[in-house]
Amino acid sequence: MANLSFKAEKFALPNNSYCAISRVKGRIDAATIVPFEQHLSQFLAEGTNQLIINLSELNYISSSGMGLLIKYVEKYRDAGGDIQIACIPPSIWAIFKLIGLGSALEMFDSEKDALGNITEKANYKPITKQHYPAKFKCPSCEGILEIAHPGKYRCVHCSTYFSAEETGAVKAFMSKVPKILEARLSTNTDNSEWIKSTIENQALLLNFNGEDISKINAAVMTVCSLINNTGKSISNYRLVIISEKQKLIIGFVIYDTILFSAEMLNRPEYQKIKSNIDKIDLNTLAPKGQLIRLTKELPA
Repeated sequence: MANLSFKAEKFALPNNSYCAISRVKGRIDAATIVPFEQHLSQFLAEGTNQLIINLSELNYISSSGMGLLIKYVEKYRDAGGDIQIACIPPSIWAIFKLIGLGSALEMFDSEKDALGNITEKANYKPITKQHYPAKFKCPSCEGILEIAHPGKYRCVHCSTYFSAEETGAVKAFMSKVPKILEARLSTNTDNSEWIKSTIENQALLLNFNGEDISKINAAVMTVCSLINNTGKSISNYRLVIISEKQKLIIGFVIYDTILFSAEMLNRPEYQKIKSNIDKIDLNTLAPKGQLIRLTKELPA
């Protein structure tokens, strides 16, 4: 039986339109992605183009689920509305942050904050020198765009995500949704060969040379070795490989412990990782986990 359920209700907005709030419970994966898409499309079919999705009871979302979510954000925005994400659990937030979805999605701590944002847009009246609706040049392709009010948008010409601010400033974010590979791995199994071959295949598709691929794998294997040597404190972890146009990102989502504490940052293992990649980001996940993000960029 599919482990996904929804509870939905609608609220009237000041401009006589409606906003729907959907509370999602369970998992979004291969077994549940079809009902998830049907659920998202239902509101549009009913004429509701503003949707708040409460993820507080979501346990897991696959890369396909994230891709579908971005697809429907675009559909709602094309229909003059938007999808707001509220109450994101730390484990889901880690994946969103890892992929950079904060640049494409409106995310809030509570339903109240998300609803307040939608209400503010419904009541929007320009209070600055920039009058909306307005025409802008896309910050990426310089195509002409017409924007109704400040917010986050997708260019119809090149698919770049960007924000238009109250002041009239326009800032570009992602050029497209990245390709994502993910796996939940057990520390009781030797996954090293699979990890190395998968990273090599993705790096070759991005035109990394053999030396850079060796450096990426050296950094990744060092992290894997540290994870596997923690004893029973880490039983499994989530590995995410993200291919973007000019860079490869490898993320480790660890739920059970802090792998890189302040004391670890001076150890040879950490320095070895830093020497083989361009950037390492560490984020704490509540209540006691850690997100590790390794980035390697293609040489200019």
